[in-house]
Amino acid sequence: MRRLAHWLVRLYPRAWRERYGEEFHALLDDCPPDKLKIASIVTAALSMRLGAMARSPLGWGSAGAVTGASLLLMWAAITPARYVSHATILAQGSDRRQIMREVGAASQSALRRSELIGIMDRHGLFREERARMPAEDVVEKMRQSIRVSFGQPALVLVDFVYPDPMIAQRVTQDLQVALMSAAGGLTLLDPASLPTTPAWPNLLAVAGTGLIAGALLGAAGFLLRRKLAPAASNPKN
Repeated sequence: MRRLAHWLVRLYPRAWRERYGEEFHALLDDCPPDKLKIASIVTAALSMRLGAMARSPLGWGSAGAVTGASLLLMWAAITPARYVSHATILAQGSDRRQIMREVGAASQSALRRSELIGIMDRHGLFREERARMPAEDVVEKMRQSIRVSFGQPALVLVDFVYPDPMIAQRVTQDLQVALMSAAGGLTLLDPASLPTTPAWPNLLAVAGTGLIAGALLGAAGFLLRRKLAPAASNPKN
């Protein structure tokens, strides 16, 4: 959080940073920022930027883009990373529909409540959720972290998403074993992978989304302000 706050100081105008930047950085070191202080830094910087470029739609768009990207990156920084482990299973047979039916039935068996609770117990999954949520809700959350899909020509893809990459791999191994035990004619092609980079957050995608959305909102804000300004300055209104 402190590193993010130091980086966000770059949002302030250069003249302000040259005059107060060193003192402000020292203040951040002495008083570790929380989420509210981070939001205050961004808001103050945006206010200064808009004050300096209030007459320019490009200025509003640029300020909005920088602010949008910064806010989304800040949100991504405090969002737990999620890793995806993949396993690939080869299904024997030439009738794809029959394979899908058999694997679908096997998936229902492999993902039944008792099987998932056993996996959660073995690997200590969703401890916080299990302490405050009903068991059925936790099982549903587990199911939402699992994906069983079909590839070409007769591939069965098993994915599991979790904040810990090693646990994601171990759970995927358990799922592939459960699936292969529930259905015949399945051969392990690629064992569960150990993810090395998080699938989420994708910082480039987050920053790009923030830039585009912020620029559009900034430009819209400028047009709205220009439209409302004459009405506000008219004595009759």
